[in-house]
Amino acid sequence: MQFNPRRVVVTGGAGAEETENVMRYSGMMGVIEDLGVEFFDHNRKPVIEVELPYAPNLDVIGPQRFVMVNPRVLEYETLISVSQIKMHATATVTMSLKNIAMSYPAADFYGHPRGKQYHKHDFFTDMHSFIASMAKRFPIRLAINVGHPAMVGTGPIGGHVAWTGIVVASLDPLAADVVGAKLLGFNLQGVRHLWEAARLGVGRGDIKQYEFAAMKLPEAIERFTSSVYGHKLEI
Repeated sequence: MQFNPRRVVVTGGAGAEETENVMRYSGMMGVIEDLGVEFFDHNRKPVIEVELPYAPNLDVIGPQRFVMVNPRVLEYETLISVSQIKMHATATVTMSLKNIAMSYPAADFYGHPRGKQYHKHDFFTDMHSFIASMAKRFPIRLAINVGHPAMVGTGPIGGHVAWTGIVVASLDPLAADVVGAKLLGFNLQGVRHLWEAARLGVGRGDIKQYEFAAMKLPEAIERFTSSVYGHKLEI
């Protein structure tokens, strides 16, 4: 609040449950109410069709060429993503790019959960290209990926969680996700939606170009792996 924003909106679109229920189960709704900021569930109707960008010359196309979203998401001036650092059985990792991409499609239109289709979609046919296209169309201004707790193993649920105390934050959302993926043991090319997002110009994909203000990457990897696996690893 120190920057005196005109308006703060906490928004979400849960995939497997009503968003407000998720916020209450997790305790986040209590924080929202205590701070007196607005909550908005962008799973709700009305919905509008938004075309997704793709780059055929880069073979970054994917079968999903448009998405139905609540028009409110087009009004946000500064999108801040707060995500958990964890592995995912389909997306490889799930952090800021994946969470925004999979939360924006309006579940009131597609179905709760979105796998139960009211209207046909191809989100899961090529999830990686869909995530990259969504990241290009709905740019994140600040990505915050938290590792307290982080999850490894069988994600997005049912894996092993560990409290690492690590937070990765960047004005470049791709960079934040690339670093988070590195903590989990993956390079850029090991997570296809990050590789495709880099080729679409979402952000910088070369980790060698990054500057680390608070903690150098090798130290962060050692702390993260020590918390998760019980001993330090060099990745």
